[in-house]
Amino acid sequence: MATSREDQDTGSDMPAETGRSRRRWLWAGALVVVLGLAGLAVLFAASLLDRPPDDLWAAATYMPDPECEAGSPDCPVLIEPFPVGHGGDASDTAVTMLAVSYPRLDDPIAQWGQCMDTVLTCLAPAQYESDAERAGRLRSCVAEAACPQACRDRFASRAGEDLASAHAAFLEIFVEEDAWCAPQQ
Repeated sequence: MATSREDQDTGSDMPAETGRSRRRWLWAGALVVVLGLAGLAVLFAASLLDRPPDDLWAAATYMPDPECEAGSPDCPVLIEPFPVGHGGDASDTAVTMLAVSYPRLDDPIAQWGQCMDTVLTCLAPAQYESDAERAGRLRSCVAEAACPQACRDRFASRAGEDLASAHAAFLEIFVEEDAWCAPQQ
């Protein structure tokens, strides 16, 4: 039986067609792996591009003093001391809780809290309004909220004319656990 030059080079009794077929499969497999990696790279790049800007929230200018004197101007009392634990024991040895406020606190979490104070009012129920009117009121309320412009712009670009899509965009951008507008700290 005559053998081709390829059969002689490989040193096998395998027909040349089987060798070519095997190489095609190897090239096809390599192509699939390369395309898969390229797809993952595109998805990763897209997720990076969809992140909020690093300067969405301003840097803090005030650091609170955890040892501040309760009741002072820098440390107003929000909740007077009260006993905590089982039975509400008011004895001298009972653990008490005191809540104070830092009025000048301006870190990203405090800024986000101010944003949420204004934006959550946009969900106030309205009587005798159609869904279209409620969606329009939600869009205009968010446009005026005390939130970063990038958050308001993202909402405006994603909120549809109908109430369901406006509400879904609101939740995605402002409220959900991994909301786009929430500080990433």
